[in-house]
Amino acid sequence: MKKPQIPVAILVRVSTAKQDKARQISELRQYADGKGYDVIEVCQETISGSAEDHERDGLRRAEQLAREGKIKKVLVHEISRIARKNSVAHRFVETLEECGVSVLARAINRNTSAKRQA
Repeated sequence: MKKPQIPVAILVRVSTAKQDKARQISELRQYADGKGYDVIEVCQETISGSAEDHERDGLRRAEQLAREGKIKKVLVHEISRIARKNSVAHRFVETLEECGVSVLARAINRNTSAKRQA
């Protein structure tokens, strides 16, 4: 019997329009495919990692997907893609965890919660 796929969002961020998001997206899609995850949406941003919460459309979209129960995990290449400000990253992760959604940083292969290791 086939294991049900876990719905995930991919979150990518670059700081400038000169940078390319394609590598992050490709690597995270490959990782998701290998784990049997179902990528529901790719949330993309071109903004400084030090931007405030209200300026972060990609973060807000991932939070919305979590609140609506559409995802169980957010995949990022590394923690710095969430934010450079600890306060912004912390609020984002807490908001997701309140919705039962974990964050997986691919570069270190770690979930934000040991309860959700799938």
